Amino acid sequence: MLIAENLLLSYGAEPETFERGDIIFNENDTPKNYYQITSGRIKLNHYNEEGKELILAILQPGLSVCELLLFINKNTP
Repeated sequence: MLIAENLLLSYGAEPETFERGDIIFNENDTPKNYYQITSGRIKLNHYNEEGKELILAILQPGLSVCELLLFINKNTP
């Protein structure tokens, strides 16, 4: 369930736009922001020891990214 955009903005959230290929965060980063997808898609991926990309998920509008990690003080997988 998404948080209403007007509510987020009223609490100081700032919309951000990313281009294809932009990195929002890296593996083992500690999340510092809540990201809610309003358009486009986000690919969550991992590279194995041989450098092969493993796609963990493709997130669509209507989803948020790693929000749980903000509350449990864990790094991104």
